[in-house]
Amino acid sequence: PSKIPCFVFPQIPVFCPVFAAQPLVDEWLERYRRDREGAFLELLNFTVRSCGCRGVVTPQMFRELQNSEIIRRLTETFQEDSPEYPLSRRSPPWRRFRAGFSELLAALVRRARHRELRDGFLLDSWLAFLTGLADSQLRPLRHTGTLAALKLMSALVEVALGVGQQQELCQRQLQAEEAKEPGRRGTERLEALQERHRELQEQQEELELLMNGIFKGVFVHRYRDVVPEIRGICMEELGLWVRKFPGSFLTDSHLKYLGWTLHDKHGEVRLRCVRALRGIYGIPEMAPNLELFTERFKPRLVAMAQDKEPEVALEALKLLTELDR
Repeated sequence: PSKIPCFVFPQIPVFCPVFAAQPLVDEWLERYRRDREGAFLELLNFTVRSCGCRGVVTPQMFRELQNSEIIRRLTETFQEDSPEYPLSRRSPPWRRFRAGFSELLAALVRRARHRELRDGFLLDSWLAFLTGLADSQLRPLRHTGTLAALKLMSALVEVALGVGQQQELCQRQLQAEEAKEPGRRGTERLEALQERHRELQEQQEELELLMNGIFKGVFVHRYRDVVPEIRGICMEELGLWVRKFPGSFLTDSHLKYLGWTLHDKHGEVRLRCVRALRGIYGIPEMAPNLELFTERFKPRLVAMAQDKEPEVALEALKLLTELDR
């Protein structure tokens, strides 16, 4: 049986189908705290190997070259004659590879402390590299870079959601303290709450900047990629962002990409798009913000009930039924 690359971050020396993301990430984060550059190179080369590329980013390359030049050199080492790469393969072990790759990225963001996420190096440098991969002419690099960047975005959405909840709690505590009579207020507690609220606000703003960078730097360019799988990834992840973090993503400027992609020429992409919309419309609280979208794109959904792909037609009918309730 064919082997698949193991997700052992540091060396990736062996082949295995299964791994535990959290322990690997925790070990890597410890190394990152001791040796930032060395650990970061492990992360870059893990990403490169996950593209199916045999090239290696050396310390000298990392220090002296721009990402565009590093990626150009990696492209030269790629096996042009091989149409297959890890994410393109459909057998069960490779499906696990893809799931594991995505989970590892999410685990890294979850397990990293705020000092790593906010150190101005880890996420900024990695996202810059992934954005370069996602812009590559070479499909394996572009596909893998896009998936990695959008999965990181989804993990950041979860972090932003948690920070937002902490903000709300802190705001309530702050208001309760400020509502007390002057003689009963705890000055130190009030100052601590005010400082905590400022910190959370800063964190949220930094996360918004990162997410906006991924959206504009990767999503906006890849949602109409020539590769259907890449377009489908974009629709799936956008649907998730809208459901999870409507405060930032339930807007016509984000929803329009789902609407436009209802016209995609590839059935699987249309299917993933309609499923993303069903997930959004399935949340009653979102209805008021969907009126303009519905008015604009409902005629297309009605037409899709006659889609040549039976599965797409069925999903469109289900969505229309939910809309008419």
